[in-house]
Amino acid sequence: MVGGGLTIGGWFAGAVIANFVGKARSILEERHELHGDVADMVFNVEASLVHLQAVLDVAERRPVVDDTFTGWLELIKKIASEAEELLDDFEIKRIQKSQQNKVSGFLAYMMKNLGFVDDDIYRLKTLLARLDKIASKSGNFFDLLKLNDSKEDMVGFLPEIQVVFHGREKEKDQLMSIIFPNEAQAEHFPASRMQEETRGTATVKVVCIVGEAGVGKTALAQVIYNHPNVKKAFNQRGWVSLSQRSDSEDFIKKIFCSFAAEQHPFDSEMGLETLQASSEHDLSRTIQNKRFFLVLDNAKDNLQREWKTVRAKLTGAAAGSIVLVTTRSEVTHAIPGGIVITLDKIPTSVLSMILKHHAFGLTRKDSLESIGDKIAGKLHGLPLSAEVIGRLLRTKLDEDHWRNVCESNWWNDYEDLVITNPALPSVTIALEFLRNDLKKCLGYCSMFPSSYLFDKRKMTQMWVCNSMQQHQESAYEITDIRWLDELLNRSLIQSTVWKGKYTVNEMIKKVVASINQTGCYTIDDLHSPRQNLSNIIHMAVDKYDFEVSLDLRKQSKVRSILFFDGQRTTMLNTALNSILPVSSSLRVLDLSCIETKMERPPDVISTCSHLRYLDLSFTGITMFPDSFCKLLLLQVLGMRGCRFTELPRDMNKLVNLRYLYAEACTLSLIHSIGQLSKLQYLEEFAVSEKEGYRITELKDLNYLGGHLCITNLEKVACVNEVCDARHAELSKKMYLQKLALKWNSQPATLDGCTETVSHLKPNGQLKDLEIHCYMGVKFPGWIADDQHFTTLRYIKFSGCKKLVELPPLGNRSHLAVLILQGLEQIKDIGKEFYGSYDRVFPSLEELTFRDMENWRRIPRTGRIVRTEEAEEENMTCLKVHDCLAIMIDLPNHLLASTEFLRQLVVYEECKKGFKAIDYPLGFIFTPTSSGPHLTHPKEANKAKSGVREKCAFRRASGEHHSPGQRDGPQKQPAEERRGSSPASPRHRLPRERRHGSGARRGRGRAARAIGLRRRVLTRDSGEGVRLAASRTSGKMQNFYFIFLF
Repeated sequence: MVGGGLTIGGWFAGAVIANFVGKARSILEERHELHGDVADMVFNVEASLVHLQAVLDVAERRPVVDDTFTGWLELIKKIASEAEELLDDFEIKRIQKSQQNKVSGFLAYMMKNLGFVDDDIYRLKTLLARLDKIASKSGNFFDLLKLNDSKEDMVGFLPEIQVVFHGREKEKDQLMSIIFPNEAQAEHFPASRMQEETRGTATVKVVCIVGEAGVGKTALAQVIYNHPNVKKAFNQRGWVSLSQRSDSEDFIKKIFCSFAAEQHPFDSEMGLETLQASSEHDLSRTIQNKRFFLVLDNAKDNLQREWKTVRAKLTGAAAGSIVLVTTRSEVTHAIPGGIVITLDKIPTSVLSMILKHHAFGLTRKDSLESIGDKIAGKLHGLPLSAEVIGRLLRTKLDEDHWRNVCESNWWNDYEDLVITNPALPSVTIALEFLRNDLKKCLGYCSMFPSSYLFDKRKMTQMWVCNSMQQHQESAYEITDIRWLDELLNRSLIQSTVWKGKYTVNEMIKKVVASINQTGCYTIDDLHSPRQNLSNIIHMAVDKYDFEVSLDLRKQSKVRSILFFDGQRTTMLNTALNSILPVSSSLRVLDLSCIETKMERPPDVISTCSHLRYLDLSFTGITMFPDSFCKLLLLQVLGMRGCRFTELPRDMNKLVNLRYLYAEACTLSLIHSIGQLSKLQYLEEFAVSEKEGYRITELKDLNYLGGHLCITNLEKVACVNEVCDARHAELSKKMYLQKLALKWNSQPATLDGCTETVSHLKPNGQLKDLEIHCYMGVKFPGWIADDQHFTTLRYIKFSGCKKLVELPPLGNRSHLAVLILQGLEQIKDIGKEFYGSYDRVFPSLEELTFRDMENWRRIPRTGRIVRTEEAEEENMTCLKVHDCLAIMIDLPNHLLASTEFLRQLVVYEECKKGFKAIDYPLGFIFTPTSSGPHLTHPKEANKAKSGVREKCAFRRASGEHHSPGQRDGPQKQPAEERRGSSPASPRHRLPRERRHGSGARRGRGRAARAIGLRRRVLTRDSGEGVRLAASRTSGKMQNFYFIFLF
């Protein structure tokens, strides 16, 4: 059985060879050597490519048993590898030649002809001759492979299947009853009320889900973690994948990071890793008096040893906090009071249901039902196996295919081994039907440690850097290539609770590790290195100590080396210099997961001339060697978390860079970054007045995508550089989705500031636009060009202190979020703001006004959405912060959108200006430092200094205020605490939904509302308000929302 070694770094050998032949022809033509025998040889190879491609394509998809064919494939593989290396050498010399200084005509002619030395041309001709000889034999195998290839191929890419949780309903209900002892807590009460209800109980409750591998422990934990009631009831949620080597310090760091990442999702790539590398992890402060839900997934014996220390860090949390542990062994004897839920194997009848769900989706095929039942009986009670085999059966809803799976010899061949790995037969069968390129991809994913959640984009970039794609003409690549999604749809890799993060089940890893075809191998402390590593192409080193003899320097074929751990390595740089091979084959080197820090990277890296991926992030290096600037094929460079004072001037020679991951302070040190014209990712560009750092460097960076922040724009606005902004040519950057323009100080001239921004018009497909500290009095016309911006959804204007007039934004058909902040000179928002269209802001969901101290009114002009036109609940959030002079007199045409308003936030100092808004809302909810108040706008205008007139409200802590009463906690009768205050007889929230149109007709009535610390409000069939929850930093410790509909 062959076929597994056909791919060279993940791309078909046929594609490598075809690319080589094309390059060879162009080089020989340029040197005027394409004549005679050489021309005949190239012609013969090109003629054989059609058959060669067809043979390799079939062999890649179908295993073939034939000794002669096996030997032929090994020769093809060797030639393809040599061809790729030769092409790399040609590319390096081409770049070197193009970067040399301008020379005289004679020298230029000589250099053109001496670009490739005779030795290079000899290698090229020799390789062509060998290829000519072996390609001519491809036709001999065509009939053989045709017999092995079925006419009807299997589905190449599986459609997604709706996730349905089967087989663990009992355990799920048991867990929910433990988390929420009182059922009402799960359905109706948010975190603060849950905290009150659970007083007197243990602060932290520990629950352990115990079961063997593959029975669904992690899947069950994910269902509970993502349950809406759990999300609503806990202030903090966190998920940590544990490692066998973790100590208490590592546990605490990971727990802190998981809480922080859940509270503040990262927009930047690899954000979780950035947080984990931080030196500040104050877990006790993070959870102080908060109710948390924490999952410790895949716990090992080390949790028993470290639990006492970890538990001490969790004691400051609020009552009712939960730690949910998944483990294969009983670790609860080390956890006093822990509750154990054991997962047994699933009955065959339930497995059959799981299998058919993943095989059929929403369809059914009666002729296959009985075969599916037979297969379910061979799965040893594991839902993982049912899911994997079900996805395999889905690739071809054909009786022959299903019978082939059911009658596979693997079910019997592994009968003696299923005791240690019950999933072995099912996973092996799934891999047997998997294309060989996908096997290699799966093998690559399996090299990562179990506790490491690999990033989709990072994994994709690693794999692309192992391919031939860098020789294609197009520089812009789509990173989310489909192979990772296909592995996910086949359940061979699993998604996690973190967006874009994935893992491979340990049972699948064991099977993949036993397949030599993948060429991937992991060296760790649990297994001794293989004596023979000659066939290893990709390698992970996961060890405590790198100062051991790994014998890697002799592995000249290794293309990827990934390092993990190394926390006991005392002399890291020396160790790495002795480990890393001096190899032209090395394409990917990742040092970002090494625990020990170093000041400078190993010098041996500079000798790896074919390196494409280098990640030095979080290694602690403070200098970037000049010799690294000779890595001309480098496509991805990671330098996050590194602090440099200077960078080599020749970094701009890394012209193949696509992705450059570094902080703004590092990026600002790169001279003439504009020469890196293939860059696709650049998080921030800081403008400087120095040559090589001006805004003109952006001119040729037309492949930039994602987010770009341009800072220090005040340095553009000077007499000699005003026109430089025009040369940034942002409108040509068609892949850019988010743009932020920032001025950091007062510009030299206001006219220059205005002219600068007028030349920074981005492409029309932009989705997010932010402008900060702009000092012009007006924005340029392009901001209001609705014909140009067809997909703009988010706009934020902040700190524009000289701005006196807002652009017409009401005609933005897709605008969902509008934030106006710190616009000190804006006094009136006039009709020009709405634009000339009859229907304005049709998609607006959130509108925020903040720090607009001179803003006085919104006029009775324009409208948001007519009631009869509103097909959806569009504007759901209105926020007014620190707008002291506000006199809002909302017109009737604005009231239609307030019918759907879910959230109104008005600070105490702003409420006096709300006049006509009492018609739709009745009361304005005003959070203050002393507590929540519900105030009728007409009453608010009568309030005098030191006295606030408030409606009655109830609070979880038992405080009560009634109209005319000064601030201060008061005792409240139990009847009133339940919601029957005489001052507000209808403010109690109904338990049952009330239907009808009475609520909408009754806008003039006082809105029914309650004040409650950290309470969440949701809509109840359009008939009133409920209370919602949030918390802010600073002097206002308690923050209150009203959600209105």
